[in-house]
Amino acid sequence: MKTLTKYTKHGITRSLLHRSGNIAIFASERDYEVIVIQSHDGRIIAGKECPAAEYPPSFAQWGAKGWTYRTIDEALVKYNKLVKIHLETIVK
Repeated sequence: MKTLTKYTKHGITRSLLHRSGNIAIFASERDYEVIVIQSHDGRIIAGKECPAAEYPPSFAQWGAKGWTYRTIDEALVKYNKLVKIHLETIVK
């Protein structure tokens, strides 16, 4: 599976800073995004086979699976909250 370490959205490239499971912080030169990483097991699009891969949330999922913050401190608050929730669901 292709792991998400970098992606471009609206012409801005974002790089992975922190990750725990499928929760991650990506940074650009102007902001930070906390996302729930999505994945698929492989697809065929327009007759072309696409291998299994991870990808960021879509625009429609923003606010439910993706959030933008101006500072790393703000992003870390959301990231830590999501990681805690994720870990609690695994333990149950």
